[in-house]
Amino acid sequence: FLLIASLIAPTVNALSAPIAPPPASNFFTISAMDKPNSLPLRMANRERHLVFANNPPSGKVRLAGPYIDNKGQMCGSFFIVEGSRGDVENFVKCDPYGTSGLFQTCEIEGFSWKLNPPDASMGGSSPAAGRMFSLLRCLDMPEVAPIRQEHGDAHRRHVSGYGDKVLCEGHVVDDDGRTCGSIFLLDLGSLEAGDFVKKDPFHLAGVYRSAEVRPWRCVIDHRG
Repeated sequence: FLLIASLIAPTVNALSAPIAPPPASNFFTISAMDKPNSLPLRMANRERHLVFANNPPSGKVRLAGPYIDNKGQMCGSFFIVEGSRGDVENFVKCDPYGTSGLFQTCEIEGFSWKLNPPDASMGGSSPAAGRMFSLLRCLDMPEVAPIRQEHGDAHRRHVSGYGDKVLCEGHVVDDDGRTCGSIFLLDLGSLEAGDFVKKDPFHLAGVYRSAEVRPWRCVIDHRG
């Protein structure tokens, strides 16, 4: 992978009662790296994993696929899952990859989906499935919320300039809901993804303390 541093009483008349807004969707990312020399273990559990990920007992997998190493081999997994943190933790606990001992590390982070979130109008299509992307994960310096706000419009113009090359963008959020980074799925090669972040106004303004690019292949696209 490429590492770029620097960087509450009910009413009697239901018709007159105010209509509560629907609850906000909760998304989490799961980023897991395989143990060394474990490709045979991954392959032995792959079919069971895919069946599980397409119909988990709780939550819903929206995007998922493997990280790809510099030899073209699968070496980890990245998921975006909709549900509660408990749903996501249960997913990790029950996933055949997890129960088989495949993963060396596994990190769950809150995710605020900003660009190209799930959309029922997609009608169940899976346009990204089977395609390669670069997964760019940027982590923020401490106390940079004012800088993010100041440069937000310029950042959004930068992202929109890449058009449909940006499959997905969202914020990494901590347990208190505060933004602490960004994740992008880019239809770009690793070097082009590196250029993308180097030109990002957030990077130029000193928002990011690190940026990491990993090749990633989309296998599940359930945004529709």
